Amino acid sequence: MNESALRLDGDKVLDLAFEISLSLEGPLKAYRWLVDSQVQNSGWSVFYSEDHAKRRFRIVQRYYRDQWDRFLVDSARTKYQDDDSGPFVPTERLVDFLVIIEKDDLAREIVAVMLKSLEEDFADQPLRFPRWLEEGAA
Repeated sequence: MNESALRLDGDKVLDLAFEISLSLEGPLKAYRWLVDSQVQNSGWSVFYSEDHAKRRFRIVQRYYRDQWDRFLVDSARTKYQDDDSGPFVPTERLVDFLVIIEKDDLAREIVAVMLKSLEEDFADQPLRFPRWLEEGAA
């Protein structure tokens, strides 16, 4: 087995460790494995597996519904942070998480903030109404 395949399989170990710990020790002790898996598997990044992240979000919804904010704080960092540079701030995945744990109002608020930020980012750009759109309206 090559080193790359071993490293990829190693990432899966944390999800499996959570499942084993959950069945043998219960949700309280299994929690740390869930957080470690979210961090080590880049669960907040849109560049990594959405399916695995959403599976973890459903686990939070099922076992840690009242501690969802703790999970967010505990896991909102990247595996590459060795210093004290602050947490990794999730974006689209945060919205996915909030919808899955049934915090729809908060998800809407986050989307509104994201859209406002995007509008502000482009506010000073010399963007014109597209000519092809003007022609289509006529």
